Amino acid sequence: MFSVMDMTKPLAQRILQILDEQKINQVELAKVAGCTRGRVNQWINEQNPATIMSPRYAYPISERFGYEPRWLMTGEGPELTLAALNHRAIELFNNYARCDERGKETILLVAEREAAYSKDA
Repeated sequence: MFSVMDMTKPLAQRILQILDEQKINQVELAKVAGCTRGRVNQWINEQNPATIMSPRYAYPISERFGYEPRWLMTGEGPELTLAALNHRAIELFNNYARCDERGKETILLVAEREAAYSKDA
């Protein structure tokens, strides 16, 4: 799910990650990106690790789901936008108040990892 930085993930893996994390299918991703399901299928079946996604498709996906456009296009840089990270921070604070001690320790661990990620981005 959340990774600090993955600069080598091919386009196919990035697309599969988005489908999994967002719990959507290829048709739904195509609608968001403004392309055909066939294009999404091409991305998934792409074997060349250097293949990039066009900004034409990356920006709508970024706006909808909070992934960094550069990561979508090339696989380089942070996966999530700052807005997406801030949203996760709010979720963490809200969940923290409702947790037992073990849950609070887990949330603090995740928050520390995300804080380190923000510094590196």
